[in-house]
Amino acid sequence: MTGKPRPGRASAAQSSDDESLVVDTADTSEDGDRARRGLPGVLLAAAVATVLLIVAAVQPVVRGAEPAFGSGGWLIALAVLPLAIALLFAASGKPVVARGVIIGAAALVPGRVLADLQFLDDASVVSRPELYLPDSLASPAAATGFWAMLAGHALWLVAGVLAIRRGDTEGGADSIDGFGGPGVDGAGSDAPGSEAPAVSGSGVVAPEGAAGARLNANQRGFMWVLLIAALAAIGLLMAPFSSADPYLLALPVVESAAFTLAGGVLLALSVPLAAGLAVSAASRGTTRGVLLGVAIGLGTLQLPPLIAGLTVADLGPKPGPFLVLAAALAFVLVALSAAGRDRPLVSGDVGARRPVDRDPRLPGESTLHRITGVLAVLAGASAIVAGYTAHVLASSSPGFGPAGLSVTPTETVDSYTKLMLLPAGAVVALLGVLVAVGGGFGVAVRPALSVAWVGIPLVGAGALDTAVAATELGTARAGAGVFWTCAAMFLAAVVGVACAVAGSVEREEDGTDRAGPASVALLAALFAGGLLAFGAFGVPAMRADDYLGADLLGNFRISSVGLFAGLLAVLLAIVLASRSRPARGAALLVGAASLPALRLLELPLTGERATGAAPGPGMWLSLACAGVLLLAAILGWASRRAGVR
Repeated sequence: MTGKPRPGRASAAQSSDDESLVVDTADTSEDGDRARRGLPGVLLAAAVATVLLIVAAVQPVVRGAEPAFGSGGWLIALAVLPLAIALLFAASGKPVVARGVIIGAAALVPGRVLADLQFLDDASVVSRPELYLPDSLASPAAATGFWAMLAGHALWLVAGVLAIRRGDTEGGADSIDGFGGPGVDGAGSDAPGSEAPAVSGSGVVAPEGAAGARLNANQRGFMWVLLIAALAAIGLLMAPFSSADPYLLALPVVESAAFTLAGGVLLALSVPLAAGLAVSAASRGTTRGVLLGVAIGLGTLQLPPLIAGLTVADLGPKPGPFLVLAAALAFVLVALSAAGRDRPLVSGDVGARRPVDRDPRLPGESTLHRITGVLAVLAGASAIVAGYTAHVLASSSPGFGPAGLSVTPTETVDSYTKLMLLPAGAVVALLGVLVAVGGGFGVAVRPALSVAWVGIPLVGAGALDTAVAATELGTARAGAGVFWTCAAMFLAAVVGVACAVAGSVEREEDGTDRAGPASVALLAALFAGGLLAFGAFGVPAMRADDYLGADLLGNFRISSVGLFAGLLAVLLAIVLASRSRPARGAALLVGAASLPALRLLELPLTGERATGAAPGPGMWLSLACAGVLLLAAILGWASRRAGVR
């Protein structure tokens, strides 16, 4: 090869077997510039969020509030930590890792915001000794620190969204792989017509299929990461400390007040979702960054209650924070270990380095389908057990309640909403069995399962809503059914991650999953289904005397979180189906139709809880939505048969 190589590009040589060899890369390359594009805006949003969280650390969150210990310095350090780590990677020339840290930290923000809203609803039941030590049963009003904390979390979420969107739109070296475009450890690609080879961040020419090798390496550790995430989720649901203070409650999440419960469950679900998506990314930089960001987020959540339990009088440590911090440390070790790194390199005959395996093989689909199917069966079985297990235990003693007084329960209070878990669990378990069969049939059914799993949190939120409402009366406590419901919701979220990984493997092996433009009839059906979904999940499906069902507007409760999840799942399935090949698009729509179909069962299964129960507008809209989605699935399948798409 003659001629001088372009500045910032690797010099390439040809060996006798035509292997591509690389000498070096430069930070000033075109790919390096593209990798940093947009990162200052992301870091600026994170910096403003950090400043607001520092303000929240030094200002009272409620009027007249005093922390239980000198937590200001700890809170400031924890607020600065994720930004400092992101800046460190950015300054070290690793912008993809820096963005991953922002994304990982932002993944836990929605749950934190939801839990923080308990300060507005009833601050007297908030267990946050690092911010507020209650000294009475009164609920003080929110102060400057609370609003600064809320704004800081909101800006962190904005920073995370910007990090994903920038990586998704800029491509090349800047792609957040697994969240955006394809790439290899931050490797970019040349402009059209360029003769220079694509170069990986390690200075090695990226051979065809290198992204697949990265995906293969990540998936080998997929189950380990999910086990770590499960450990963190269990710890997040446990009591943060023990308390002998009559005004400072120390309850597990399932026995906490409404917003604390909703936020805690969302946090427990967010950890496996974020970790699973991170480890399924094709870029090592993305995996490292997101896992580090999640680990930092877990540390900022659990260090303050652990310190409070160890240092504050009348408080004591509990296992929950230790489990979460152990999981956070494990995430850090995984992120910094050799697992999932670039493939090992050996010396070539001419003294340069080349990849050992030029044709990496992706893991078999059948193995991933079996894992996904087994997880779905476990999630469905847990939901069915929850449907048959007591959710609320009552006592004849008026003092029995969520404060944990030692009174023996004497009566099981029936919860009609728990019955909705039976059909939801049966659907997920059945689809899990079909996916576990593997082969072409498992591939065909897997897209339906990737949407249908949302049915468990959809109805599980309603079951938890009933349990919380009963315990707030002060004469009941949560039964074992609440535990099984939370377990089913957690396993369902893991199923969603496993489906996403299996889908990414299918696309790697089969090529792109996109099809040509959809027919006008199919687009019309999809549009109608999306509009009907807003009504199906937005208004109550049952009406009765002295009964007001949960919705997304006028009566937002814990059940509404499940309704919102169902609406998002249906809308996302519609968007993906319009861009997918007909067979997979049809399966997606069948899975989406199962969600409004669950709403149709609310009246026959739970109607006895209210006098004069009758179908509400949500039931008729759910019927129409499910019917239109099934019609769209048929139209999509027919286009496959006719060869339209």
